[in-house]
Amino acid sequence: HFTYVRYLARHGRLPTTEEEHEAFQPPLYYALGAALTFGIDDQPDAAFAVRANAHFDVEDPRAPKTLLLHSADEAWPYRGWALAWHLVRAVSIALGAVTVWAVYELGRVIFPTRQIIAITMAALTAFTPQFLFMTSVVNNDNAAVAFSALVLWQTAVLLHERTRSRLWKRSLLLGLVLGLGLLSKANLIALVPIVGLGILIATFRRKELAPRDRLLLAAGCLVMTFGPAALISGWYFVRNWTLHGDPMGWSFLLEINARREGPLTLGVLYWLFKGIFRSFWLGWIGIAFEDPIYWIIGILSLVGAAGFVLWLVRRWRTLRVATRWTLVLLGLHAVITLASLLQWTATVLGTDQGRLIYPILPTVMLVLAAGWAWLVR
Repeated sequence: HFTYVRYLARHGRLPTTEEEHEAFQPPLYYALGAALTFGIDDQPDAAFAVRANAHFDVEDPRAPKTLLLHSADEAWPYRGWALAWHLVRAVSIALGAVTVWAVYELGRVIFPTRQIIAITMAALTAFTPQFLFMTSVVNNDNAAVAFSALVLWQTAVLLHERTRSRLWKRSLLLGLVLGLGLLSKANLIALVPIVGLGILIATFRRKELAPRDRLLLAAGCLVMTFGPAALISGWYFVRNWTLHGDPMGWSFLLEINARREGPLTLGVLYWLFKGIFRSFWLGWIGIAFEDPIYWIIGILSLVGAAGFVLWLVRRWRTLRVATRWTLVLLGLHAVITLASLLQWTATVLGTDQGRLIYPILPTVMLVLAAGWAWLVR
């Protein structure tokens, strides 16, 4: 990821797939990093290099714990590529802060009289070890989860808007955020149907308008949302089509990833669930909790999910209509994201990574916080 940033900073253009391994990724995160570091050159006596630790072994408890070797070139005061690296990490931290804020605001929309739930959602997000780890490194997942949280929050607000003028403004804002999200990571394409459905629900629910006026309002809001989104991100999908023959660049992705042979058996699904669950909370190369910690987290998660289901059963009829639709769309987004991951798992190897479902992190934190709050109350 960092070499993609440095390429953009030096050349001022997107790399080809021959020049950078991560060139298939949408460019927003890398462009942010390049804009912050374009004036920083490598020092002649300290060129950038990734030095692997030949003695690292994730299976051997006696082996060194460092995957990479670090040198004095990275010491304070930072200079050259080390300074650029730390500045791009600061971009990740800022995006993590945006995620926490958006998760909190989503909680406030759904539970306007229970601020403790919104605070719990934000705290769970901020202090999840894997989230802290991811937001401290150079990785475009930070942009993906931030813009996913923003889009989900703004969709929830849209569903709760009461005036036509605010619907217009919210649609435009949603289009801007969605467009930036689509330039962050390909899996945010799952947000497109959620946003479209949200607009249709928000406009057709307005019973005070004549059917023709509702139709015109829906069409106008769709244009106000998807027009700016297309202007912001459409060029990237056209570029993919030109270079790879399809707008998502799947043909190139299939070339560079190890392909799965055989069907999705129960064994594969167990491997996938275990890997995603563990790495959702903490799991990277050689970094993990002891097994009892995962069992505790699993029990607490099941308790929270059960509490959320009980809350839905008991309170569904008393919820505001806009809140019901918000929960439906959050659930639908989770289903689409998980189904996409299953399809990707059926195609390639190495998909047991919790970060791949971080776009639904706001929904996960909502379920847990609301479920625990219901059981405690």
